[in-house]
Amino acid sequence: MAKRHITALLFGVATIIGASSVSFDGDNATTNTAQAEPKAKKSRSLSRCVKYGQHLGEDKQSVDISLRNRCRMPVSCSVEWKITCDGEDGAGHESADVLRLVKGARETLNASAAACGDEGWAVDDIKWECEPL
Repeated sequence: MAKRHITALLFGVATIIGASSVSFDGDNATTNTAQAEPKAKKSRSLSRCVKYGQHLGEDKQSVDISLRNRCRMPVSCSVEWKITCDGEDGAGHESADVLRLVKGARETLNASAAACGDEGWAVDDIKWECEPL
């Protein structure tokens, strides 16, 4: 079985600034997270109530990106990411989506690298930003 290496990075924008990674070597997945304090009071309230999560997809060729709204108001969140297959010169395939989350809602996006086939791949430049509706 060919060994694969998968990496995903998160950079939260506006609501919170942080970094997270998911690595997969063909047998085991690991997750590391680091967060910085929000910069502004308006951002602080959203950073406390919109929760980000990511994990390796069940197919082991994707990363599931989830946002949960614990705020007292509905929010609109934009999420962007880039998938790069081994052998590509950094061009990658960029994707984006917008989630409208009512109070208590949770949505999950799937960043799939199925197009990479048996090659290694990375999900990079994950960025998310949420604003009140």
